Amino acid sequence: MKKPLALLAAMAGFAGVTFPIPSLLAAASDYRFEIVETTANVGDTTVTLRLVDADGDAVEAAVVYALRLDMAPDGMAAMTAPLRPVDELGNGRYRFRADLMMEGNWRLQIVAKIQGETETVTAELPLKVMP
Repeated sequence: MKKPLALLAAMAGFAGVTFPIPSLLAAASDYRFEIVETTANVGDTTVTLRLVDADGDAVEAAVVYALRLDMAPDGMAAMTAPLRPVDELGNGRYRFRADLMMEGNWRLQIVAKIQGETETVTAELPLKVMP
């Protein structure tokens, strides 16, 4: 905790006043991506993710700037597929378009920046691709 903030918190404690400061204490580990559909079909498809905070509340307006979709779970990390952001659907949901050329177990890697946070949020999510 920075010294001015610590001093303010100490003074508030002596005065019997408390106030939450969650955004100052948040870390990347306080957020997580969840995959909405855990299965997809081979071919041109969409994948929807949801970004939530530690309380399970939706996080909107994140900036997604790194995406990777590969078959690392099946031992083929070099087998990749293009993954493109499509739109933000609201309620913390983000839609992406992928061209999945092979059935099997895929890994979706994502990196995002949340407004007001200094750390980035990263995730690796499994996706089962069916014929």
